[in-house]
Amino acid sequence: MELLQSVYTPHALNIPRDKRVRFSYREFELGALHCGSVEYGCDVSFATTVPTDYLNLSMLCRGYAKTDDRVFSAGDAAAINIGDQPAMRLSADSRIVNLKIPASDLMKTCKMLYGHSWDGDTPRFKTWMDAQSPESRWLQSAVACLAQVPHTGHSSDVDLASRVSEGLLMQLVLTWPTDNHPYKSQDLATASIVKRAMDYIESSLDQAPRLEDLAQVTGVGIRTLHRAFSNHVGISPIRYALKRRLEKAHLMLTTSPCSLTVAEVATAAGFHNFGDFSASYRQHFGELPSAARKRRKPR
Repeated sequence: MELLQSVYTPHALNIPRDKRVRFSYREFELGALHCGSVEYGCDVSFATTVPTDYLNLSMLCRGYAKTDDRVFSAGDAAAINIGDQPAMRLSADSRIVNLKIPASDLMKTCKMLYGHSWDGDTPRFKTWMDAQSPESRWLQSAVACLAQVPHTGHSSDVDLASRVSEGLLMQLVLTWPTDNHPYKSQDLATASIVKRAMDYIESSLDQAPRLEDLAQVTGVGIRTLHRAFSNHVGISPIRYALKRRLEKAHLMLTTSPCSLTVAEVATAAGFHNFGDFSASYRQHFGELPSAARKRRKPR
């Protein structure tokens, strides 16, 4: 229990006298992001004693939870915003997964995407999301993505962790609704263009998308698409797609079965010229793909 107090905002925990706690907590970190799974094993209630200094995205994986005005069931998600002081009651069989995001990294991402500060200093994300909402499904896939990132002990681990967490934070800011968005409809439309292009790229990482394909998917011209990406992401859409394909290749090289060859990994990531793949991979990760593959131990 003391571990939770050190990881999250200090909070008061109320446990019935006749109940036995079967506490379970698992955690991992990737870049700036901290993911933790919490189970108490009995009915509990808690309330934070000071405002939070981070954004916490929570998903109820099992059981139910209650606040003063809402009941949550499995699959529902919540955003505990910076400065909030949440209070909640949890059922004995409940399990909650939390994604903790430091305020500094969140604001850095907002600045990167939109170029200036948020109204009221920090974004206020919509608080409650039901299990079928795009936001709840995004949170579930984001946690799964973080859990799958390999830890090989190589110096490239830090760079990969930073890139993955940066990409997920961009998706969060573009996906999760806010109550105090500072941008006009034109800015929101531009953010929507970027998100549609990113979604298409993520769904087709085994290909090398053309600008014409991305423009057709987003419904805008090539110049508009290029300008939107340059303003919001800082790189061109093709450069972003290359970055994501290389990250997919890195993930496969360090986690997939050893029977899969480097050439097959290259093809799966949309590279059909092995020389181009090796050169791009080395430039991005500082080593040849064959070197990364050699560190993959047979099972």
